[in-house]
Amino acid sequence: MLPAAAGIALVSGGVITVGLGRHVEPRALVWAGSTGVTIALYTVIDGQGVRAAPSTGSYIVWTYLVALGGGIGGLFAAWRGTAFTVAARTEWRAGLMAGALSIVPYASALAAYRLGGAAHPREGAGAGRNRDGRGDVAAREVRGGSERGREGARG
Repeated sequence: MLPAAAGIALVSGGVITVGLGRHVEPRALVWAGSTGVTIALYTVIDGQGVRAAPSTGSYIVWTYLVALGGGIGGLFAAWRGTAFTVAARTEWRAGLMAGALSIVPYASALAAYRLGGAAHPREGAGAGRNRDGRGDVAAREVRGGSERGREGARG
């Protein structure tokens, strides 16, 4: 826990140092803080979700199809109306390429979450490791606290 806290303190100190001596609008601070909180929330959600899912691939597919494709796409379609439809028809190649390429870093992060003990708010970083070193705290919680983890589910 101490190395994680030290890392957070160093990064925070670096960000504050960069901003010293500059006038920063309060509105910008609100947006920056909101962005940080949002990133922290989706990191925790993805970390727990990928560990509870049967596989990293299934979590990615459902996240992209349901949340990103249906949810965010639907919100933009409702917000922009016909302008969204026109833009989607003319810019679909760029959108498809960006979406396909974004899977690579997202899948890498999810694979790391699945293997490591990151993003578990109640027990701290590293706490999700079982005997073979894989992180599966969420899987044990889903099974009612069973210490068998994923090995018991397979075998």
